[in-house]
Amino acid sequence: MSVAVVSSSGVLSTMPQLRIKQEQAQIGINQIPGQLEIEQPPAQVTMTTEHAQVHIDRQPGEWHIDQSRAWAAYGLIPPVTLTKKIVDNIKHVYPEIVAKMARDGDRMADVHLSNKVIAELAKELPRPLSEMQIAGPASTLNVDVEYFPEQVEIKVQGGTWHYDVKPQKPSIEHTPARVEIYLRQRPSIEIEWVGREVDVRG
Repeated sequence: MSVAVVSSSGVLSTMPQLRIKQEQAQIGINQIPGQLEIEQPPAQVTMTTEHAQVHIDRQPGEWHIDQSRAWAAYGLIPPVTLTKKIVDNIKHVYPEIVAKMARDGDRMADVHLSNKVIAELAKELPRPLSEMQIAGPASTLNVDVEYFPEQVEIKVQGGTWHYDVKPQKPSIEHTPARVEIYLRQRPSIEIEWVGREVDVRG
């Protein structure tokens, strides 16, 4: 800025120039965003298992082979069994033997009626003692075979699973956002004389 005195004849004098430099204040703003941290621990899972159970009850198969009739067909039987068999056979034919003896006695009692009774009795063939025949014809059918198949019983008891879940609480940490305001540049003003030197002393 300069100051001049002017008259009708022109510039009378020139005053020194005044230079003014001014800087405005500046404000700085820092914004720090907030933070949210969440930590989730895993749940605790406990599992117990009961295994399936299988119970097997097995009865093995059996073969029953009875060769007693085959041995009997060859007469190869124990003495006690042989005696019992003969006695059983005689019991069946005993009434017939007694009846034959009674008839022969009656005929001999009538010998006075005929002198040929004794001769006739002598000519008669003796009765075959079939009950004394213990052996019989051999055959593969004399062997009795009986088979009992294997028996298997299976019982299955199913297994089970047990779960125990315990959830964990999350850990939450929150840092709120904040704003910082500071004076970035102070205000200033500079005034300077430009031109001739001026004695500003009073």
